[in-house]
Amino acid sequence: MTAGENRLAAIIEACRRQDRASQKELYQLFYSYTLALAMRYLFSPDKKMRPFLGAGFATQWHPEYELEYEYTHLPSSTEFSVTLEVEALNRSLSFLHFEFGLS
Repeated sequence: MTAGENRLAAIIEACRRQDRASQKELYQLFYSYTLALAMRYLFSPDKKMRPFLGAGFATQWHPEYELEYEYTHLPSSTEFSVTLEVEALNRSLSFLHFEFGLS
């Protein structure tokens, strides 16, 4: 697994434990993609194949937050804990994408 896949797995596991901060992080990771996907199917109720051209735009603001990593090394039962403070971004992150094909 890559570092990104490990982080996503950790976020999902925390969401299962009802951790609100992880739920927010998961939402921020995927909401622009899922919104674009939902809008595509909302305006295409019939199932005929037809060409489409789409554009999407999303903006995110990232407030200051704190990450806490906890790890237990099972063979030695040693526990590690690291806390990182992530500063807020001074500007928003904007995403613009175009897509075309058959739907």
